[in-house]
Formats: sequence, C-alpha cells, structure tokens
Amino acid sequence: MTQPCRTALITGASVGIGRELAKLFAQNNHNLVLVARNAARLQEVAGDLERQFEVTAKAFPLDLTSSAAPQLLFDQLRRENIAIDVLVNNAGYGKLGAFTQIPYAESAGQIELNITALTHLTKLFLAPMLERKAGRILNVASTAGFQPER
Repeated sequence: MTQPCRTALITGASVGIGRELAKLFAQNNHNLVLVARNAARLQEVAGDLERQFEVTAKAFPLDLTSSAAPQLLFDQLRRENIAIDVLVNNAGYGKLGAFTQIPYAESAGQIELNITALTHLTKLFLAPMLERKAGRILNVASTAGFQPER
C-alpha cells in the first residue's frame, strides 16, 4: 500500500487555474510548494491557504523561463528536506498574433516555460517518486494551441 500524497508542488500558482488547484490540494490536506514569478501575489496566496486550510504553504518566487530555475528549485527543496508527492506543471502562457510579428525572445520564453521547464521539472521530481514508489504528476495544458489563427 502506498502512502497518501502529502506535499504538492504547483507551478503558476499565483492566479487562475494554478491558484484554484492549490486551493483544492489544500482542502484535501496537502502541504504546498507554490511557484510563480510574482513574489507578492504568491506570498498572499500562500498565506491565505495556510490560514484557511491549516496547511503549510511555501511560496517560492521563481521565473521558470530561466533554464537554471528547475534545478535551483529541486536543489532548494532537497536542502529543506521537502519531498514532493504531487507535481503539478501548470505554469505556461501563449502569445497571440501572427508568428512573424512575435519577437523571437517572446517565442523562446514560451518554449522555455511551456516545454523545457515542464520537461526538466518532470525529470527531476519523477526519480524520487519512483524511488519511493509513490507520487503523481499532472501536466496542465491548453486547447489554445489547437485554435486556428484568424
């Protein structure tokens, strides 16, 4: 029998779907590691969830478009002896407009966040889950990628 999940790491946790997922995990008595770029908003979400659901919610302000960010997060959580039972790869964004009109830096940032960071986080956190024979990963995606441009 596997142990119940106890700590969920949620990226893009300061607004929208990520914030709502954090609330659901907190309602189900999961401690939280919340990741997003906006430190003030993230700290507010963490504080609200701790007060409302009596769980531990660690705010980890981090820009996952930086290629070093996933490893930095993983290493910090290891140093703090925080095992992740559920990884929720929710952070992501899309830029609307004609491909030729979107600056390359914007496209590169999307790729770094939506693909590279998700893959790197999954690789990092999956290994300890497999060692423990327990854990879950949820990759949140959007149907916007299938929408035709007008």
